[in-house]
Amino acid sequence: MSDLNQLFVRSSSAPTVEIDPSCHSVYIRFKTARIHKTISNDKPGIAVVAVDLDSRGEVIGVELVGVREFSIAAIRHVLPLKLKRIDFERARFMPVARCNMETVPA
Repeated sequence: MSDLNQLFVRSSSAPTVEIDPSCHSVYIRFKTARIHKTISNDKPGIAVVAVDLDSRGEVIGVELVGVREFSIAAIRHVLPLKLKRIDFERARFMPVARCNMETVPA
């Protein structure tokens, strides 16, 4: 997760927070752009954090999977260190239409 702690958001607009309780996931979108690269943590036992970057290395959005509580405090708790200061004051919170995850047989 050390690569994730080097990130910061260069967006001046308020983020859109897309919540999907059926998949225990949250996507915090800062801008609309083509995803060039996705980096993520790989530590078992904690929520998965994936950060989508554009071609300039700027953050497009952050996906949190494995979120059990959908509060600002719970979301901040699993964010990488440098992203914990995101201003959620003007954020738009929206439900996701549906979960696209497929179950995998054990």
